[in-house]
Amino acid sequence: MFRNNTSRALERASQYAMKSDFCAIFRQQTDRLYLLALLLMAAPQKAEECLVGSLGDCIEGNPVFKNWARAWSVRAIMKRAIRMAAPLTQERRENTQPATGSGMELTPEAAAMIAAVTHLPAFERFVFVMSVLEGYSDRDCAALLNCPASAVAAARLQALKRMELREATQNPEVYELPFSQELTEVEVA
Repeated sequence: MFRNNTSRALERASQYAMKSDFCAIFRQQTDRLYLLALLLMAAPQKAEECLVGSLGDCIEGNPVFKNWARAWSVRAIMKRAIRMAAPLTQERRENTQPATGSGMELTPEAAAMIAAVTHLPAFERFVFVMSVLEGYSDRDCAALLNCPASAVAAARLQALKRMELREATQNPEVYELPFSQELTEVEVA
């Protein structure tokens, strides 16, 4: 009986991610995971809090297969950021203080991109990061954000328009299209 329990424990350990697996992921990919948290939270201190809390969520959460541990870590950061920031309940306004890399060594282009993303209104920022940068489907984003998929599609389109408008105003010689009109809400059926 003891041998049977031991073999089951060893089998489980070989299939499921353990504390050490998540710690290794967070240690090896600290910059990438911190950047994800920064883009979602739009504030360095909140990003750090989100990152550390997400590691705890991974370690204390439900068992997950080892080969899913990296994706699970990303999802944990997104879920914690959603709980912390409540992007659906935040006022639909732009941030006045866009985040920077907070000590990360960045190229000017990367710093500008971080500032552009963190300058988006909260819901659009979350949708942009989740769907465009992380590749989540509208349906997956909607499930995590607890909103209709049509709202996700509309927010992504709005975010992309804002990003394009921002790029156009910073590099007017590249864009010759008249982007001066106000962005309008997009209805998605």
